[in-house]
Amino acid sequence: MARGKPKRTASKRTKAKAKGKKTAKTAKTAKIAKPIELYYWPTPNGFKISIMLEECRLPYVLKPVNISKGEQFNPDFLKISPNNRMPAIVDPQGPGGRPISIFESGAILQYLGRKTGKFYPADERARVEVEQWLFWQMGGVARSSPANTPLQTWRWSAGSTAGSGRGRTSTNSRTCSDGSKR
Repeated sequence: MARGKPKRTASKRTKAKAKGKKTAKTAKTAKIAKPIELYYWPTPNGFKISIMLEECRLPYVLKPVNISKGEQFNPDFLKISPNNRMPAIVDPQGPGGRPISIFESGAILQYLGRKTGKFYPADERARVEVEQWLFWQMGGVARSSPANTPLQTWRWSAGSTAGSGRGRTSTNSRTCSDGSKR
């Protein structure tokens, strides 16, 4: 019997692909590709979440909820966001591989940061630093854009932290969550 190269056979994965079957690897890839659903209306808080999703390079689909038409009160949306506010997300690959819905933009930002490991450090001191600024901006920046109501005008003026520059001066000497200096 002559010795030669052993006969090469196709791997199980190659055979499965040829037959159109999903292999463990292709099933896992398909699972990763499911986009997060972003229930959205163009508000400051909605912009924060879409920016974070882009920066984290997470696939997502926009699900517009027209707040001027009262769509945030629809029963299906209230299952996702019981406080009837924008934005909200549904992550089909939440903790344990099970879907999770999250409302409130601060909670969403924390979740996405922890999920991806981006902009949300594991070190407790660094994480507290990020959370301080996250909660500061949740209470001030989103509600501080110029508008025509007296309260919004005051918030944007020198009477407000957001308008007074106090936040800007205190960030000048800080280290960012990625380790860079401001």
